[in-house]
Amino acid sequence: MKTNFYFKDKNKDESLILLYVAFDNKRIKISTGISCSTSDKEWNEKEQRIKKLTDLPKGKSLSDLPDSEQIRRKFIVNTNKELNQIETTAKEVFDNLVIENNYNNPTHEQFKKRYLDERHGVKDTKPSTLFEYWETFLQNAPTQDAHNTIGNRPLQSGTLKTYASCLELLKLFKQKKRFNVSFETLDKKFHTQLLAFMNE
Repeated sequence: MKTNFYFKDKNKDESLILLYVAFDNKRIKISTGISCSTSDKEWNEKEQRIKKLTDLPKGKSLSDLPDSEQIRRKFIVNTNKELNQIETTAKEVFDNLVIENNYNNPTHEQFKKRYLDERHGVKDTKPSTLFEYWETFLQNAPTQDAHNTIGNRPLQSGTLKTYASCLELLKLFKQKKRFNVSFETLDKKFHTQLLAFMNE
């Protein structure tokens, strides 16, 4: 995996900086949300960062400079720091996904979604168990226009109550019969034991 920063439009005096991420013979372009001058005097093409200014004269501090110069210096430092963080995040996301995918490269869609989630502070709240999926659906269905599979009509409240009752039944079945209810165990054995439990 390789990362680069390029301007969205180098022909303009100022342009948005794009993050390019390349792997599996394909490049993804993601906006950094940062814009700066495209001038060779200010942008270091080799380093792909804004050129650093000369050090302050001996005995002088940033506060001794004119306001415009202070703002410029702070912008350069903060922007380069942000670009470093963006690059680090991209590499960490890629490495983590490779491990999660049994040391296979992620898809480009997987990478982009995880990267954007990381950058915007979105926690991975994706449910992983049968009960978690069920509970997430029940919590979101009334407010997110959940649809059934017939005619794309919104689910009725009575239907949702039935789904909630089924979930409670499964939880009780799991507790009383010590049966591991999961996606993997939804088989004939599960069906037989659940029917027996319901008829007790």
